[in-house]
Amino acid sequence: MPSIRNLGSALLLALACSAASASPLLSTTHVNLVSDAVGGQSAGISRTHTVAGLFTDTFILNGTGGFALLDGILQTSGGQATADIDFLSATLNGIAFEFTKTNVQSGRTLYIDFREIGSFAEQGLSSPFTLVINGRAGEGLADGSRINATYSGAINVNDVPEPASAALALVGLLGAGLVTRRRKSA
Repeated sequence: MPSIRNLGSALLLALACSAASASPLLSTTHVNLVSDAVGGQSAGISRTHTVAGLFTDTFILNGTGGFALLDGILQTSGGQATADIDFLSATLNGIAFEFTKTNVQSGRTLYIDFREIGSFAEQGLSSPFTLVINGRAGEGLADGSRINATYSGAINVNDVPEPASAALALVGLLGAGLVTRRRKSA
């Protein structure tokens, strides 16, 4: 016959497991920015969730500092619940992405929110750059169920010249203009 102590321990363990599955899965990833062909930088973002439930994924972009112009996109294609990601929100340094959701009919099955695309219009931001994505993996499945659901995206970073550099360039252009004007009048 089980003792009261063993039953109490089993009850506490069950409550702890239940509480753990109700809280969101948290992850933080450092992502290195890579130089692109037009002088900016970009970072690919991707996450595969293998357990159904709420999640908060944080991506910290490494490789640049100061003030820059950033834009980005996030996307997921769902289908069956075991491959479904639903974005609840996404922010880059606290500024929200805008999401559009598309339903898809396949035969007799209607997939609600099959494709979700989040866009982040170009914004001037100061580093550090932090992307936070909140969502639910495996819509309609019990928390903790085994799934294989992925989302991906990209963040683009374009440096903005520092005010001193911009002022120096402006002085150079003005000087070149004055020299040209002098030559024409002489």
